[in-house]
Amino acid sequence: VEQIENVGIAETKPSKKRRLKRHCARWWCCYCIGNVIFLAIFLPLFFLYVIPAVAQLMVENADLPIHAVTIMQPTPDSVVLSLRASLKIPKPFKVRLEPFTLTLFRAETKPNIIPYVNFDFPETWVQGNTTIEITNQKVAIANRDEFTEFLRAAVEGQTFKLAARGETTAHMGALKAKVTLDKEVEMGGLRKLDGFKINSATLLLSPEEDGTTLLANVTIPNHSIVEFELGNQTLNLNGPNNIIIGNATIQNVSVRRGNNTFAARGFLDLKTTLQNFNSILAFTAPALAQGNLMLGASGNQTVYNGQHISYYEDILNNLHLTGQVSIIQLLVDSFTHLMSG
Repeated sequence: VEQIENVGIAETKPSKKRRLKRHCARWWCCYCIGNVIFLAIFLPLFFLYVIPAVAQLMVENADLPIHAVTIMQPTPDSVVLSLRASLKIPKPFKVRLEPFTLTLFRAETKPNIIPYVNFDFPETWVQGNTTIEITNQKVAIANRDEFTEFLRAAVEGQTFKLAARGETTAHMGALKAKVTLDKEVEMGGLRKLDGFKINSATLLLSPEEDGTTLLANVTIPNHSIVEFELGNQTLNLNGPNNIIIGNATIQNVSVRRGNNTFAARGFLDLKTTLQNFNSILAFTAPALAQGNLMLGASGNQTVYNGQHISYYEDILNNLHLTGQVSIIQLLVDSFTHLMSG
């Protein structure tokens, strides 16, 4: 009997789950207050720092290939600019960029950039790979020297860089963040108009009313995606040592992608040619061996709507081209023109 009386019921320990439940029931109010304090601290930090950082990282990592640039209707102080590019971001995201000013500058001027053009970038929705187009926007030339150097790099180089910077607000649903677009895109240059050709030439024994004694057909290549409108382009015809033996004018020049063929009218200075005959003969001797005459050409003046475009003249007047024309073809074309006239 004594043993039975001493037998007690074993005390069972509460399970972890039950203890946790009891703990939460007891301290739930403290946890709620703690969560409120945590969110009050975290959410402002999230919206102030995390979201903008993510948006900025997305912009920095976005590809920005440029497909076409046209520079048209030049004046001494402005041009009409068109640009087509793509902006690519991860597909799940859809971003609205508010309108902003996009600055073009030469990458060499960083960190203290010197804008040469500022243009208005319209409101844009970006999702996946999105095409962006700016069409026929008249822009002021903010710095002519910088603009000239940009054009020089595009005309003379195998490649050149287009650098752009702008600040805007990016909207992702109800979230928004300030972002900076800062891009450098490398593109193919015009390679000093490599491939310039004189397709044909005709000498006129009797000058026309405007003094024309030379008719020619020339090809100006453009290896770049940048297209230019020049207007009326006058070229010097050069012999050795930059001796000017005449000129040729091409009307309404627009240099599009690929090969551009133009008719040229000019004047050949026979007196200067004869005075420098021996040096000119030596200059063209390699071409003569192949039955051709060699002529040099360089810029003289660029005029659009009656105005000299100095930034094009600064570049083209220092660009020296050479072309060859068949002697037989020259004689045939000249004789044919004489007989038809």
